[in-house]
Amino acid sequence: MDKLKKNVLYLLIGCLLTAYLVARAIILPITIDEGGTFYNAVPRSVWDIITYVDPSPNNHILNTLLIKFFVSIFGAHSLIIRLPNILAFILYFTVAVIWLKKLNTNKLFVFFGIVVLTCNPYMLDFFALARGYALSISFMFSSMYLAYLYFTSKQIKSLYFAFIVAAPAVYSNFTMLNFYLSMLVVCSIF
Repeated sequence: MDKLKKNVLYLLIGCLLTAYLVARAIILPITIDEGGTFYNAVPRSVWDIITYVDPSPNNHILNTLLIKFFVSIFGAHSLIIRLPNILAFILYFTVAVIWLKKLNTNKLFVFFGIVVLTCNPYMLDFFALARGYALSISFMFSSMYLAYLYFTSKQIKSLYFAFIVAAPAVYSNFTMLNFYLSMLVVCSIF
């Protein structure tokens, strides 16, 4: 029963933070960078987006493709344009809770870990904007967790999945190439 209470608490925190992000996504006007993505990159063909025909810093490839997909289904609204990053928050939060619970079963440790990992204003800002940063952070964090699982359990499939999950991080934001290469070097050494 105590485990259920803890999980309900974590779920409640996640729902409240997600509701906060949804409210921000609806209320806040589209920024100039988001507008650049929506008006310049999203209308292009999928091939042009993937091949980076227009090397614009506003074209975070995976983010642009997801915006294009969601807008084609649900129409253009600030919430829909920002939906990929809100979904990325759900992934990030889920992995954070799972990882924190694996590190320590103490409820206070997990609670304060959630606060530290999710309540940074810059992080919350990324998850409420239509940019590739939140997607890349979510995939990077998930990849780090999978690498952690490999180092603690020595199951090679965790390492494979770590690299598979790291790939969308790179497609979300090319600066994640630094993370991908670093992880490749560290895992090769060990």
